[in-house]
Amino acid sequence: MKRFFCLLILLLPLSAFASSNVKNKDVQRFIKNIETCQHLAGEVSGEPTAEQHALITKANRYCSRAKKQYRVLAKKYKMDDPVKKLLFNYEDLINDISDGR
Repeated sequence: MKRFFCLLILLLPLSAFASSNVKNKDVQRFIKNIETCQHLAGEVSGEPTAEQHALITKANRYCSRAKKQYRVLAKKYKMDDPVKKLLFNYEDLINDISDGR
């Protein structure tokens, strides 16, 4: 879990740059979802409150969506080097998202 939050901090500046230079709508949607996943995951405190439960549910929704999109985009753009490089920057973060999210 600690590694996940360290990756969030390291990738935030990268994601802001990446989203402004992408022309593909599906890749833009992926970046929006992964950024929202990162943001919401950073807001989770771990306290057992209804608000935290709702936040975790929302984060899980965006993270799961981003992970599915990543798999599709990695196949779709496997011959597109700029998109491949952009997706590669999120690979560790995507791998840290559990399938049960």
